[in-house]
Amino acid sequence: MEFIGREKELGLLKGELARESSLILVTGRRRVGKTRLIKEFIDGRGAMYYFAQEMNGPMMLRDFSAALSRHTGRTYGEFVRWRDAFRAFAESSDGRKILVIDEFPNMIGTEGGFLSMFQEVWDEVLSKSSTTVILCGSHMTVMESLDKDRDSPLYGRFSRHIVVNPLPFATVYASTGGEFTEAVERYAVLGGVPRYMELFDGRSLRENVLDNVMDRLAMMFDDPKVLLGEEVKNVATYMSVVAAVAGGSRRISDIASAIQVPATTLTSYLSRLIDIRVLRRTVPATERNPERSRSGLYSVADNYTAFWFRFVRPYMSELELGHTEWAMSRFDAHFVEDHAAFVFEDICREQTRSMSGIIGFTPERVGSYWSRVVEVDVLAINDSERRAFAAECKYHKGNPVDNHVLNHLRRKVASIPELEGYDVTLGLFSVSGFDERVMSERDVVLVDRGVPVDHRPAKTRHG
Repeated sequence: MEFIGREKELGLLKGELARESSLILVTGRRRVGKTRLIKEFIDGRGAMYYFAQEMNGPMMLRDFSAALSRHTGRTYGEFVRWRDAFRAFAESSDGRKILVIDEFPNMIGTEGGFLSMFQEVWDEVLSKSSTTVILCGSHMTVMESLDKDRDSPLYGRFSRHIVVNPLPFATVYASTGGEFTEAVERYAVLGGVPRYMELFDGRSLRENVLDNVMDRLAMMFDDPKVLLGEEVKNVATYMSVVAAVAGGSRRISDIASAIQVPATTLTSYLSRLIDIRVLRRTVPATERNPERSRSGLYSVADNYTAFWFRFVRPYMSELELGHTEWAMSRFDAHFVEDHAAFVFEDICREQTRSMSGIIGFTPERVGSYWSRVVEVDVLAINDSERRAFAAECKYHKGNPVDNHVLNHLRRKVASIPELEGYDVTLGLFSVSGFDERVMSERDVVLVDRGVPVDHRPAKTRHG
């Protein structure tokens, strides 16, 4: 697949070359494109790239020694100690040197005290030899602890920690073109994960789902379970928690009820799932202290994981036998309403972050709003300017959005006490256009299929 996006990440990597030496950490979930990003960066720069496969210490050191010989064109023989191998790399040339170690956790596991040894080598040798070292890996718990755990020997030594996330919808859509709703629905399945995007071809979404997801021999068939198993022990409990959230249980009490465990036992599971970016916790956009909020709701952070738990996992017994009828019938009947429509809301919220020129202010927070009596799909707030933008997202591919939706939004916004005294701009996001009455409104931001309609909305004061 053509390399797309990642301009910020590439810029950060290139910026590190201005340092005399640098130690860089690159983390992110498996299949998200970390290695591809690094290879794009090192292309033409004479770097040594080493992929640390799972093997014991002596075999990996022998393998690294052979790779170093191929890289430098010199014969080193077999090193007895890791520090000697790293020293040989540092002394391989006088100019700038780049060393990439991919799947670094496999190297850590080769011997006790490896990290302490590597820290000494970095401090005493590599950092003094005009060297950039990039450590990359998919085991997020291990990799992120290198930078965040104060007890880690490498704590405080990284000049840059780059977290590689799935590509945003805007980047994917701009690179592929095509019809907007088709792009939304494909993104609702693939979620901007490059490896998944490579697997889907130009056929219809349904055909690709049938062949690449529902087939028990396909890589994507049980990938969420495989990836989770690489990060946690007691996979069954974690799977149950994610399944409950994907099924609509979003509060701790509801999750506990769904999986029949005391709510007091869930905190550590939820925290771990957030740390490895399987779940996310959101609060209403009006909340200024999210950590203290009691209104937090949990949701599945990754589009494909959410899709898998809703449309694949419930039918694993049938799918293992090659019977796809039940799973595909549910996909046909509920995919748009129960999944793609919610992903569209996320896309709208993300687009709102880049709409400062249209909504008239730069948001300090963008999210949604909910209470016991009202929900608003998109809410962007700037407290210092007392400005807000509230919008509804309608993923209806039939009739255009009518004035009933707009009037309902006005009533909902008027009932939000936290917006008292704020200048509020209203908005509507649609994939089927707007009727004439809505188009005649001059105080509303209209976005049709991702494109803002030419309006100059006036702000209205709430309260």
